[in-house]
Amino acid sequence: MMLFSNPNEAQIEDYGLHLLNELLQESGKSLLGFPPMHQPIGNWSNVVGNRLILEHRQFQIQAQDLDAQSSIQRLNNGQRTAYDAILTSVLENKGTTFFLNGGAGTGKTYVYNTIAHKCRSLGHIVVTVASFGIASLLLKGGRTAHSTFCIPLDVHEDLHPIDFVV
Repeated sequence: MMLFSNPNEAQIEDYGLHLLNELLQESGKSLLGFPPMHQPIGNWSNVVGNRLILEHRQFQIQAQDLDAQSSIQRLNNGQRTAYDAILTSVLENKGTTFFLNGGAGTGKTYVYNTIAHKCRSLGHIVVTVASFGIASLLLKGGRTAHSTFCIPLDVHEDLHPIDFVV
């Protein structure tokens, strides 16, 4: 979204470079890795705002369009207990840490998505993050931790899997 009512060609090109650089950054790259490409000159982040906040505001709008209550009603007793405890902590601003444990197919991801959906519908910004790519695809708006928080992943050939620590 451009904030200029009549941008000139240089501003349009610079903003386009900024957007392209943001897309590359989602994959852990940047325009710096492509030397013939020009770099954006303007500080568009200050003009446009925080990309993550803007992105998650879009999820809030989508969450308001959907009915969170239908997802909540489909929770089983164990899931509902976890949902109630976590949502209470969020609504009371307690900042509690929870660990949701269960075998494959027990509905952990469903609980995560239901909580995120409800919180977004209430106007909260929810950042859904997973350790691995496949897990992040199952979360609404999910991303991997290293791409969301720009955590470097140093992989060394000489490390054995047992020695590899992230």
